[in-house]
Amino acid sequence: MQTVFWPDRSHGRSRLLVAFSFGLFHGLGFAGGLLEIMHQMPTTMILLAIFGFSLGVEAGNQLVLLPLFSLLRFARRFRAQRVSRQYALPMMQRVGSIAVSVAGLYYLCVALAGAA
Repeated sequence: MQTVFWPDRSHGRSRLLVAFSFGLFHGLGFAGGLLEIMHQMPTTMILLAIFGFSLGVEAGNQLVLLPLFSLLRFARRFRAQRVSRQYALPMMQRVGSIAVSVAGLYYLCVALAGAA
């Protein structure tokens, strides 16, 4: 939200704190879900389950981030010369932040509808 509404204040340690907090909260949620499943598993399979879960999360991250970074690199290289860097970069950050927010709201609504 800060990147969309207050881009001048979206730099520095506050972004790192927000990213760290979100990552920690998100990771604990996944760990809780994995822990519930692990209670039903034989103890010999727990290490394999943790390894498989971690590998799956990292593979999912790469499937999303590698094409996105490639697209951003392509856009940065071939952007029009008329568009100044001072305008293009903040606009890309806002559009990206809005897209992530919309996707998050969608998945939140799907999760809430599934829980009902």
